[in-house]
Amino acid sequence: MTLTRLTLEFECEVGRYPDDVGGGCRPVLTRAPRSMTALQDFVQVFLRVEDVIPVIDALSWRTASVDAAPMRQITLGLIVPKEAPAGEVRPPSRDGFVVAHLDIAMKEWENWDPVSKYVHTMLSTLQAPTLSLCVALPRWTKDSVRDLVDALVSPTLQDLKLTVSGTMSPPETIVMAMSGSRCFPLTALDAAALPLKLTSLSLTRCLPSRVLARLVDKGWALPHTLTRISLADKDLTAHDLMLLQPLLPTGLLHLDLSTNKIHTLVTLLPSKLRTLILAFNPTLSDELFPQLWILSLPNTLRMLGGPSCRLTRV
Repeated sequence: MTLTRLTLEFECEVGRYPDDVGGGCRPVLTRAPRSMTALQDFVQVFLRVEDVIPVIDALSWRTASVDAAPMRQITLGLIVPKEAPAGEVRPPSRDGFVVAHLDIAMKEWENWDPVSKYVHTMLSTLQAPTLSLCVALPRWTKDSVRDLVDALVSPTLQDLKLTVSGTMSPPETIVMAMSGSRCFPLTALDAAALPLKLTSLSLTRCLPSRVLARLVDKGWALPHTLTRISLADKDLTAHDLMLLQPLLPTGLLHLDLSTNKIHTLVTLLPSKLRTLILAFNPTLSDELFPQLWILSLPNTLRMLGGPSCRLTRV
């Protein structure tokens, strides 16, 4: 079979998934992929957590064929079950199965507590990608970050993207009432546990503004191997940027601060920075003398992206 991309979708409202959504496909998905030797991209928008192992195993069986194409990307939208799966789920063995890119989103659930119960199970049943990993959870904790690193961060991983699933991040009133461990635990990203080949990190929508000071331990910093960082879509302010500045690696080349609430750059950025994205920061128009921070940008800067920033006083 010459099929290279397979996408499976189901018609149902977000947050109102039938208990058996996708269950009827399980018998087919445990047989059909064996003959799909040309398959490189697999997408299933709604997949029950309990179906992860048989589906990934079915994809891995393709490697038994000498003519099987390498798996390029697996994209899964996982649904939290209402009841815990019976028995303990053990990580499967898939010798010889290689996936370059893995994109996982656990669908948002009204009650966050059950989600945390299944994060470890879900992560342990997946296949660690060799190049890039994107994971979206309704909530991040220290345990979920550590489980992620242990289960899915391979020695060759170059790009790591972590975000919050659902249409929006938790309301700020809820975020401010949470303890530090309830917000994204930056220090759980232990640089010593991350691969030396990791050069790109994206933390979008999962690092709320005005709580950064109590999320960072003294002496902690982002991995020095990073050359590209995205901190977009967080409502970050200029004050937040001041707190983040000492944590940025000195060799950083690309920084994305788009869709925030930064009104000025009051701190020095890494001296080797080449690209700075400030798009959709409308509060930049509040600065009376924007030329001051613009003139203080690193001499190495080659691109300044600022659509929808209303810089009318430059």
